[in-house]
Amino acid sequence: LDFKAASARSYLLASFIGHYACCAADTWASELGVLSKSEPRLITTLRRVPPGTNGGVSVLGLAMSALGGAFIGALYYAASLPSGTAQLQVVTLGLLTGLFGSVLDSVLGATVQATYFDRSSRKICDESEPQADVEHICGVDLLSNEQVNVVSVLVTTAISGTVATYLFP
Repeated sequence: LDFKAASARSYLLASFIGHYACCAADTWASELGVLSKSEPRLITTLRRVPPGTNGGVSVLGLAMSALGGAFIGALYYAASLPSGTAQLQVVTLGLLTGLFGSVLDSVLGATVQATYFDRSSRKICDESEPQADVEHICGVDLLSNEQVNVVSVLVTTAISGTVATYLFP
């Protein structure tokens, strides 16, 4: 990435890295964060919530999120080695944009995506399952999980180029 010689190309490449870093970070946080021994906390209030709650985070999940983003940066770095254009800062770009995107996804999940808990089965459930023992945990029913993912990826993609201008002066 060379913003002095090829600013548009560098901005687009950084956005590309940020896009995939966000996707990987969110996936790693969701899939590996559930292995945490500690109960997740709602990102907006830090209240303890059941595993699987939209917007629920753990230290392990956040660490996996950063690692997932850094992994995308490391892949780009490794792919750049043969051309002689590899820059180690790209790993930092992946880490930062991945973590940002995952945290944004959690904030959106906690606020604009409804989460319900079935007390009898002790599991997160879909609101469309009419049961008397279902409790609303957080969020308004504005966006689906897929829509939250799209918004967080689009925002992260949009800011990644700007973030890169500070990492690659």
